[in-house]
Amino acid sequence: MKIIMSLKNKSINLADSFNKKDERVLKRQKTLLFISPAVLLVIILAGVYTSILIKTNGVKNDKQTLKDDLSILNNQQQEAIEIEKNNRILFNDAEKMKLANEEKDIYNTKNNYFERELFSNIKKCGNSKIKISGCTFSGGMMSMTLTSSGNDPSNISDFVRELKKLEYFSSVDYTGYTGGEEYTFTVVCIFK
Repeated sequence: MKIIMSLKNKSINLADSFNKKDERVLKRQKTLLFISPAVLLVIILAGVYTSILIKTNGVKNDKQTLKDDLSILNNQQQEAIEIEKNNRILFNDAEKMKLANEEKDIYNTKNNYFERELFSNIKKCGNSKIKISGCTFSGGMMSMTLTSSGNDPSNISDFVRELKKLEYFSSVDYTGYTGGEEYTFTVVCIFK
């Protein structure tokens, strides 16, 4: 069966085709109106999330950098403490040396009996006839004890007499001698 239509009876409304296009555009616009806020919200959330990630990574990096810096500072602090300890030890040693030097200077100015000629002058007092076998010094008593020996008792007396004449001593004590062929004796000299 064939259906033939004639265009005569049919009316064509040209506005309908434009209206259909407008409806499609309106549907699209409505859809875009509903979708746009959602897309915008997703974009904003993605931006916020990315910003948080960047800041978190920055904070993690900053945190690691701070840990590294803190470790370096702790090492430097330990080194500084060690240097300070060494400096304190050196300072204390320097102070001790300074005090010892000051005491030596005071001692030397008060007691000039240790001048270069002291022992040679003592030996001259023996006139090669007295042999000095020992010499001890007592700083507390400011005394010197000579252990000596000689062949003749008269040489011993001469030696003690000559020692008393030396300017170094305030007193020279002699208690006597012992022996037979060789006489041994001790003389205690008190410094001025």
